[in-house]
Amino acid sequence: PVTAHVFTWSRSLGQAVMVVAIGAVAYLLGCIFPLLCHLGVSEGAGVGQSVSWLYLANIVGSTAGPLVTGFVLLDRFTTEDLAAAFGVATAVLGGLVALGAKGPLRARFCWVAAVAIACVSAWLLRPLLYDEMLAKLHLNDRYVAQDHAYEILIQNRSGIIATVDGDGFGDIIYGGGMYDGRINSDPTHDKNGIDRAYFVAALHERPASILEIGLSGGSWTRVLSDYGQVEKITVVEINPGYLEMVAHYPENATLLADPRVEMVIDDGRRWLERHPDARFDLVLMNTTQHWRSHASQLLSVEFLELCKRRLRPGGVIYYNATESEDVVFTTAQVFRHVVRYKSFVAGSDAPFSVDPATIRSNLLRFERGGRPIFEQSAAHRDKLERYLQVMRLV
Repeated sequence: PVTAHVFTWSRSLGQAVMVVAIGAVAYLLGCIFPLLCHLGVSEGAGVGQSVSWLYLANIVGSTAGPLVTGFVLLDRFTTEDLAAAFGVATAVLGGLVALGAKGPLRARFCWVAAVAIACVSAWLLRPLLYDEMLAKLHLNDRYVAQDHAYEILIQNRSGIIATVDGDGFGDIIYGGGMYDGRINSDPTHDKNGIDRAYFVAALHERPASILEIGLSGGSWTRVLSDYGQVEKITVVEINPGYLEMVAHYPENATLLADPRVEMVIDDGRRWLERHPDARFDLVLMNTTQHWRSHASQLLSVEFLELCKRRLRPGGVIYYNATESEDVVFTTAQVFRHVVRYKSFVAGSDAPFSVDPATIRSNLLRFERGGRPIFEQSAAHRDKLERYLQVMRLV
C-alpha cells in the first residue's frame, strides 16, 4: 500500500520504495526458517526427527499455500483483501511465537498487545490503505490526472481485468496490466484497429464456422456475429472474468444470448487437443504481445500445426503477430500461403484469391439491426470504399 501511494506522487520514487520494500521483506522472510530451527529443534538425540518435522511442515505449507490461495481464495476474495488478511495472520503467528518464547512474562504480553493493536489497526485502516491500490500502481500519472480508478475491476485466479475511460472512443481494457483492446466495433471510430476484424471478408469467401481463441471485451466477436456468412462462432477464453466484463457493455452483452455464439472457458491449446473432430473455416486469435511470458504457446510451429489440423479445406488462420517478423516467418513454415494486414498475419494452404466483387459483397453482409453496417451513414460508406482499396492491394 505504501508503494502504491508513493507511485501517485512520483513513478521513479515509487520504484525506489518498491525495491527497498521487497528487499526488506525478502530479508525478513529469509530469517524465518533459521529461527524456526532454533526454536523448534530439540537438543540431543531428537535433532534429526525435529528437523524432519520442520521440513515436512515446510513442504506441506509450500504446496498447500499456492493451491489454496491460487485455486480457492483468489476466486472469492480480492488481492487487496487477501494481502490485508495474510498480513494480519502473519502478525498473529508472530504474537503466538512471542507468547511461547522464553523471557519475562510481562515482556511477552507486551509483544502480544503490540501485535493485537497492529492487527486491529491494520484491519480498520484497510479501506484507506488498500483503496484503489492496483489502480495507483498501474495508472500512476493518469490516475492522478483523472482523479479516479478503473471503470470496471474483475479479479479471479486467472488474473486481473480492468477497464478505464477511453475518452469517448470506447473503454480501454487491461488484462494483467497490459493493453487488451477497447470496447468498440464501429469501423468509423477505429481507435482499436477494428478494421482488422472486418478484413476476414477478404480472406475467405464464406467462413461459416469460426473458432476465436481469446475473448477480451468481445468487440471482435461482435463484428464476427454481425457477419451474415457466419453460422457458428466458438469462443475459447481462459479467464471467466471476461464474460462478466462483456455483460457490462450493452453493445456486446447480446453475445451471451446469441445462439450462434458458444462461449467456452478453457485453455485454447487444451480445447483443441480435446476436440480432434472439430473443423473450422477460420481460426482467429487477437493475441497479446509476442514478447510476453508464455506467448509462444500460441505462436509456435506446434500450435500452428495443431490449428491447421482443425481447418477445413481452404481454411485460414488469422492472428496478431504484434509486429514480430519471427511470427510471420513461423507462419510461413506451416502454411503454403501467407498474407499480412497491419499487425496481423494470415496463413492457409489455399491461395488468397477472393475477388474484389466478392469482397464488396462480403463487407455488405455485415449487418446490425437488419441493415448493412457500411450503409448506415456517409462515413460508413466512405469506410467501405477505403477498405476495398486496401483489401484489393493485399
